[in-house]
Amino acid sequence: MSKSHPAQPEALAVLVAQLDDMPFVDAARSLVKAGFLFSNRAGAPHHAHGLNLAQADVLITIARAEKSELKCSQISESTLITKGGITKILDRLAARGLIRRVTSREDRRSRSVQLTAKGVELCRELIPEVARSAREIFERAFEPEQMKQFTNLLMLLVRKLQADSIKAQTRASEQSPEIKDFDRGTDTGLENSHGIREELKRLRLEVDRLKALQRAPTGSQLKQR
Repeated sequence: MSKSHPAQPEALAVLVAQLDDMPFVDAARSLVKAGFLFSNRAGAPHHAHGLNLAQADVLITIARAEKSELKCSQISESTLITKGGITKILDRLAARGLIRRVTSREDRRSRSVQLTAKGVELCRELIPEVARSAREIFERAFEPEQMKQFTNLLMLLVRKLQADSIKAQTRASEQSPEIKDFDRGTDTGLENSHGIREELKRLRLEVDRLKALQRAPTGSQLKQR
């Protein structure tokens, strides 16, 4: 016979407090709360330029691209925005004259996104302001050595979560009959789907990139050497 527990709220609170895993729940909630407070803080630089956080993130991501242009899928991978959300954001930024869609230099069949001259000028002001604001917040919260440790731990967590996400996507694609047939080149009506081909290529590249990141030594490992 299973052991029954009282249904009183006080008993539940005691039970929760005794769980060994609760510190991990508290850490996860604190991480999410910190992200919310950081993103929605008063006086954030992007507000002064009439941008929301997602729009500013997209502009900065494009500005940091080595070839000064990115595909929508690349922007989605580098930000926290879904592919569907990216389209709406790009439409709004294009309406303000900050970005333009052009034929990709690498693949004439696809389109890339570039900053316009107006977008470049805005980013010249925005990016230093964002960097300065972030620095002020972190310097108030951490000592220099704590900041290094926090950055290393946060990057480690992000890499782990990204790796788990890619593994899940890869497993899903491997289990899909349509994807399996497409990958073998069989006639399933998908062989002309450029979008699926690009997605498979992107997944493989991302898996390879994450494997390389996992092999790379962390800051603490470099110090030990």
